[in-house]
Amino acid sequence: MTAPKEPAKQFADLGGRPLLAWSLRTLSAHPVIACVVLVLPVWAKEENDQDWSEFVAPNTQLMTAVGGPSRRESTLNGLEVWAASPSYRSESAILVHDGARPFVSEHLVDRLLAGLMAAPGSIPALPVTDTLKSVSGGSLSAGPDRSGLVAVQTPQAFFAEPLLAAHRAAEADKPDQSFTDDASILEWAGHDCVAVPGDADNIKITTPDDWQRARAILREKTDL
Repeated sequence: MTAPKEPAKQFADLGGRPLLAWSLRTLSAHPVIACVVLVLPVWAKEENDQDWSEFVAPNTQLMTAVGGPSRRESTLNGLEVWAASPSYRSESAILVHDGARPFVSEHLVDRLLAGLMAAPGSIPALPVTDTLKSVSGGSLSAGPDRSGLVAVQTPQAFFAEPLLAAHRAAEADKPDQSFTDDASILEWAGHDCVAVPGDADNIKITTPDDWQRARAILREKTDL
């Protein structure tokens, strides 16, 4: 049975193209990226109502995978599709990105790949500038020291072999555990990750205000 088609923000319009298409175009055009695996909801893959190849740079291979019930399962499905292809190399670097972040930049990708010289995982992070508080029963209390906190973004970069092994181990040993990102899975498996400077424009589209900000960023980039 085919699940009913449900609206998803990754497929909503931003500047005349699907939100997902913006990061797809940027990542596929990066000079060191040779393959992109696009993980889609089952309805989007089965209906094939969008030709995503039009947003992929020439000479970059495009593969698709069906997403799972969780973010972790969706990422593993994408990894397994790539691992089964002739283009897979265990020593390759891989970027895992959230399609709801349309403004990933080539410079951010460069920083992430450079970070892999120090550790098996490399993640973009921004300092937390807002004051944080704890809330209990409607009462506020002092929160953690923000000087040691960062906000983590995607894409996150990893070497393929440890990331795939960590995901497979999590699927076997911790299928019900909620991992917030792929770096958490790699760290759970005993590997280190390093942080590189993130990008303030690399926002995640979640709220109506985010859409307004995204349109403003797009206008600014288009006017450059």
